Amino acid sequence: MRVATRMHRYCLLPPMLYFLLSVFCVNFASAISTASFIWSFLGYLLTAVFLYQMFKRLNRYFSTQYFITTHRLVIQRGWRNNRSVSIGFTNIISCAVQGAWLGSTKIGKLMVHTPRGSLVLQRVPRPQAFSEQLNQACQEFNAYNNDGLAPYI
Repeated sequence: MRVATRMHRYCLLPPMLYFLLSVFCVNFASAISTASFIWSFLGYLLTAVFLYQMFKRLNRYFSTQYFITTHRLVIQRGWRNNRSVSIGFTNIISCAVQGAWLGSTKIGKLMVHTPRGSLVLQRVPRPQAFSEQLNQACQEFNAYNNDGLAPYI
């Protein structure tokens, strides 16, 4: 395996915001519980919704990984391997970095073009460097297959 990465750590900001909102809602619901049952119920309901959103985003962050091996690009989504997508370097035509988040080059989308269509890798940390590493791995793999010489890895 050459390169392994996961979604950018800035993707942890929304779960932290959801956690703070859930703390606010549970405090609101417990403070108003003696005065109004409806407002208390809505506060606890919003707490449950915010906690659900927080855990959903944390699960997505920790279960999404991108691997560049010596022969393919592997995108693993989920905790089991049945949600993995593997694209061989022979099927990758090109890859390009799409618009970065808030004008920064630290987080962005990576478009991988294949004969069957395009695949978008979202929230990739340092997408330009990841794209260059993927292009280099593809070139080394294609040079090895065309020349019969082993790549220097």
